[in-house]
Order: sequence, then structure tokens, then C-alpha cells
Amino acid sequence: MMIMLPDELVKKMMKLGFKEYEAKVLTALAILGTATATRIHEFSGVPRPRVYDVLKILKERGYVEIQPGTPQLFQISSFELLLARIRKELNLTIAEINEEVSQLKKEFNEQVPVFALTIYGLKSVIQKTREMILNAEEVVYISVLDYPFLRELTPVLKAKNPNKAKVYLVTVKKDFKLFNKLSKYVELCYFDFSNNTPLEEILLRIVNNPPKTHTILAVVNMDGKEAMFVFRTMQRSKILGVWIALHGFAEIQRYLFETSIKKLNE
Repeated sequence: MMIMLPDELVKKMMKLGFKEYEAKVLTALAILGTATATRIHEFSGVPRPRVYDVLKILKERGYVEIQPGTPQLFQISSFELLLARIRKELNLTIAEINEEVSQLKKEFNEQVPVFALTIYGLKSVIQKTREMILNAEEVVYISVLDYPFLRELTPVLKAKNPNKAKVYLVTVKKDFKLFNKLSKYVELCYFDFSNNTPLEEILLRIVNNPPKTHTILAVVNMDGKEAMFVFRTMQRSKILGVWIALHGFAEIQRYLFETSIKKLNE
């Protein structure tokens, strides 16, 4: 009975890294045990002239042995050992790839730090504010100039910081009902522009001379390490956030908050 080489078995061998003719010759020898080039040709379907070329390549790679004589006989010493060797080589290659990718990823992240991001949409801005509150180690300052935005922000202000960092909320409009809801979660500060603090002066300039392209809604500062400006574009009324992680810049902003709140409480 004529036995044909199963195509699916050949395809599986090819997945191990062998070319089609190499997979067919190796599979034929694994089934036949020992065979001549003619028998391999008949069983595998590989053209006879190519059988010798393939056998030479497989011999050089250490997969096939040749028994001298006329005609020459070819064999695999142990198909189980051959598969074990391939498995070892594949595992080594996978480990090397993983190591190289991890190293390159580490180098890339070290070389290309992110200092600024533009955040699009109200939900994304609220989520980023939440992250800054949760990640703070010492203090978060939030100055809100837009009352509707403050209402959207209210649930986030109730988030519990694992480091017990203080959250200061600075507003320019009194709302006792809202303040009562938030008094358990944040330190409330109200600027009426009568105390001449540095922050009040800056906020007053923003209110009296608003930019033509956008309206500033809020400013967030985390530990003097990160800052975010929230604004609404005038053209399409889209809410955007600009997050900045420049330590010096954020530290200056934190200083303005600290000195202004201190003066307010004097």
C-alpha cells in the first residue's frame, strides 16, 4: 500500500523553522527510519535533484546522518532527540528575543521621558485629575474658575488618597451647599480678590483679560511635580487639558498656591 506524506504534518514541521522541502525530507526520514535518496524522493514528493541539496543542508545543521555505501543511506539518529534539540533552540531564541526587547524598551523609556501631554475631552481630563489626586504624596492644589466644571469634578474630589495627601480647593465663587458636601474631603479656600495674594492677582488678570482662543477652567498641581491646565476652546467648545511634568515649572506654581493660601489664612 502506498503511504503518502501527510500535508498537515509537514506544515507543523515548517512551523518549527524548516523550509517546505526540508520539512518533507525530515518527516520522511522520521517515518522511514533509514532510506536512500530515491526512496526519500518517492515518499516525500521532493524532486530527486533537490533531495541531495536538502540532505546536504540538513547534514550540515546536524539533523541527518549519512551511511557510506552504494547507494548511500540517510537517517535521523533519533527523532525524539531532534525534537528536543529544536525545542531547546526555540526556547533559547524566545528567551533572547524577550531579553533584547525588554532591554530596548528600558533604554527607550529612559531616553524619551514624557514631559507634556494634551488630554482631550471632559471625561479624560476628570480621569487625569483623579490620577493626580490618588498619586500625590504630599499635597494637591486645585484652582477652579468655572462653576459647571467644579460640579463635574465634585465626585473626584471625594477620592481617597492612599498617602493621605491634602487636597486644597481654591474657588472664586462661594457655594455653601457645595462646600458643605466637600468639606470632609478637601481644604476649601475662597479668593474674593481683596487679599492681594500672588495667586489672586494672576487669577484676576485671567478673569479680566481672557484669551480669545480659549477659556481657562481650572489649574491642578500635584506635589510641585506635575501641573495641569484645563480650558475650553472658543471655536468648538471642546474641553482640553495640558499636563506638564516639568519639576521646576510645577514647583513655582506650588509656591504660588502655598504663599497665597498662607496669606489668606493670616
